[in-house]
Amino acid sequence: MWSSWTAAAGWLGQHFYDYFLFTGDQNFLRNRAVPWLRDVALFYEDFLFEGKDGKLVFSPSMSPENTPSGEGMGLTTINATMDIAVCREVLVNLCSSCKLLEIYPADVKRWKGMLAKLPDYAVNEDGAIREWLHPDFTDNYHHRHQSHIYPVFPGFEISEENNPEIFEACRIAVEKRLVIGLDSQTGWSMAHMANIYARLGMGDRALECLEILSRSSLGPNLFTYHNDWRHMGLSLVCGNNPPFQIDANMGWPRRFWKC
Repeated sequence: MWSSWTAAAGWLGQHFYDYFLFTGDQNFLRNRAVPWLRDVALFYEDFLFEGKDGKLVFSPSMSPENTPSGEGMGLTTINATMDIAVCREVLVNLCSSCKLLEIYPADVKRWKGMLAKLPDYAVNEDGAIREWLHPDFTDNYHHRHQSHIYPVFPGFEISEENNPEIFEACRIAVEKRLVIGLDSQTGWSMAHMANIYARLGMGDRALECLEILSRSSLGPNLFTYHNDWRHMGLSLVCGNNPPFQIDANMGWPRRFWKC
């Protein structure tokens, strides 16, 4: 089923582009970032197809690791919001890079055409951003993952200033996730939550996540572990060998950098 997830290369591309934005190194942009992003864009050109409404369709698609609401639903879906967000980010960053470097003008025209055909984000009846845009897949709040918040974090596309409606829909979606409580989060996902709350401007919530993370998943060596409160207890009570998971270690400084 994991072969249905196609967003990894595009997500990695964000870090290539971030590196350029931080350093201003146009040689890196030309020889490292653009070739990566261009290959990802070529994949999307081959993978996506037009639906009856003229919009591009992501199928198969996945919103890791959540399944839509309803009996018998699986991970493999159509038009997961995260997939669309990653593709949009790739194409926007690629077009901006090529314009700056004055390269691939014909390709840029084609990629801009693809951008115009990407599905718009949608809001459900609760006011939350939909995790899947295809009408056959309804939102399921009973999961700690929040992949559909990608346009706010770890992406940079949506902010309160440039799209207040979708920004608010993302905030509501995060609040809806609390139906299962913060104690359902693991080490890495607690760091992820902290970063989301920081982007949403909810500093107290971000701090709460970091405090829980430090009590439940942080070892004396400051390594973070895949530990939580689901009958595991606090700090490393996960058998004799709780698995080390660097995600939260990396997420902690990112939270302070991004907020």
